[in-house]
Amino acid sequence: MDYAESDQASTAPASASEGTSLPLQTLVQIARQSGTGNPATCEVFIELLATGRVLRNEFRRVLAALDLSETKFSALVTLYALDPLPSNAADLAYHAETSRAAMTEILDYLGGHDWIQRERIGQDRRIIHVRLTEAGRDIAARAIRRILDTASDYTNTLSLPQREALAAACAALRHHLLPQSS
Repeated sequence: MDYAESDQASTAPASASEGTSLPLQTLVQIARQSGTGNPATCEVFIELLATGRVLRNEFRRVLAALDLSETKFSALVTLYALDPLPSNAADLAYHAETSRAAMTEILDYLGGHDWIQRERIGQDRRIIHVRLTEAGRDIAARAIRRILDTASDYTNTLSLPQREALAAACAALRHHLLPQSS
């Protein structure tokens, strides 16, 4: 009998459709059974990972409807924040957390859509300022609105005390995980 035809063709548990993958579920089970780590805190960590993945996928879906990736969106938002001042590829790459080479490709894409303009400055032809065009401001504003509307839609499913507790917990984790400046 073909495996696909058997009753056991799908090994995905019902909760996998809720965003918790089999590997993450397995980690929780191992923590419970082996005594490795604290099962309760492991479950919280796994829940954060699963929820983060679901939220990121939704973020990507919203951006994809506008023909944008996360890094393209980051570049547009950075330029939007600086507007009318220009930026450059290196600074945009830093803020988008990507490589300079990847940012050059992103700027080629954005320029191909007439969302940015590039301008060489002075005698040093290596210095290129990048700024939004009117069309770039429009797409950036539209993308920002859609992301903020989506964020509001999802977080409005939580009560105010839940939102406050979640924000505080995330801030505490971030503070613990990010390197401290001395």
